Amino acid sequence: FKKGLWRKTMPKGLKMKKFIERPDGTLVHDTTYVGEDAWEDDQESSEEHVKQIIEDDERLNSEEKKELTKDLAISGSL
Repeated sequence: FKKGLWRKTMPKGLKMKKFIERPDGTLVHDTTYVGEDAWEDDQESSEEHVKQIIEDDERLNSEEKKELTKDLAISGSL
């Protein structure tokens, strides 16, 4: 599913919460919350997004950028 489609298919009364409230009033992260990207099928767009972030990072030299991009390609093929 794409994000927009995921939002449209959620039942109206269902509320997704990233945090739950403890009895003492503090908020803690809900480990059962999977987020909107849980069913996203489009891995290519996120891979391209990461590549773009690597390319735009001015702190990295060209050798480091090549290494990170190569590592990204290796981890994507597993």
